[in-house]
Amino acid sequence: MGTSSTTTSQVNCTTFPLKIQGGIKMNYVVKIESKNGINVVSSRVVAKELGKNHSDVLDSLNNILEKGDFRSLIIPSNYQVKGQKRNYKEYLLTKDGFTLYMFNIQGYNDFKMAYINEFNRMEQALKEQKKLPFTEVKPTTWKGVPVMEVQDLAKLTNITDATIHWFSRNEKINLKSDYLREYKKENSERNYTNISAISVLYKEMVISLCKKYGVYEKYKDFIENYFRYDNRLECKTIEKPFNDKYYNEMYECMVKAYQFESQIEKIYEEQLLPLYNRIDKLNDLKRDTILTPFYGMKYGNIFGRNKK
Repeated sequence: MGTSSTTTSQVNCTTFPLKIQGGIKMNYVVKIESKNGINVVSSRVVAKELGKNHSDVLDSLNNILEKGDFRSLIIPSNYQVKGQKRNYKEYLLTKDGFTLYMFNIQGYNDFKMAYINEFNRMEQALKEQKKLPFTEVKPTTWKGVPVMEVQDLAKLTNITDATIHWFSRNEKINLKSDYLREYKKENSERNYTNISAISVLYKEMVISLCKKYGVYEKYKDFIENYFRYDNRLECKTIEKPFNDKYYNEMYECMVKAYQFESQIEKIYEEQLLPLYNRIDKLNDLKRDTILTPFYGMKYGNIFGRNKK
């Protein structure tokens, strides 16, 4: 698998039912990346999903670029194959670049519309987020883990503070006295005045709340961005938070564990989940229970999580 040499990106994978020959519907993963604030799809992904050689897709894109200045729509880039130092060429296609390419080839209407619809959804989600004053607030952390303050979640979702406090009463973290001082120090970029207590929530509780009150789909992209891996404490270059060497060693172990956990989640979302969805679909089509034991092998079950 290749890795892009461009700046760090966030990948959005969405499963769509896609019709294929014979009228059978299969799950299809639309893979769009956000790079430098621009939603794009790699020419490698397009080639793979269309069953074409990447070199042929590159030739077609080169022909389009020769006809006009479309470099803002079809963006030159490169990637490296694991274990190799050589750079390989690819293009990153914006929605208009993708549309321009697809209109130059026949067929693939379901594939075409699946990507265009997802581009549109992501653009609309970004517009909605820009309307929120909360988007200007930097994410906060507690002991290195991203958390969201109850009052911020209330501003974001219009769910009342009282409702959030009640629903999360067994899961929220109430920070007072020394803990509050540690929290303020850890999040020194935020201005806290005349506050005697702060209640914060982990990602799982935020998602649970949003789903319960029917606003998760509206804010899910924002939530994923807010709680992303590089918001954690190890990326803030803050000094070790404890005076005790044993606690500091435990803290370092937690940081490393979070790093590995983030990598596992990325692999699960981008590589394992499409395979599991395909297994489920094949099992449904076959109507054969022999595959049932595979459910016990899934990442979600192994790590005590539900499959998404």
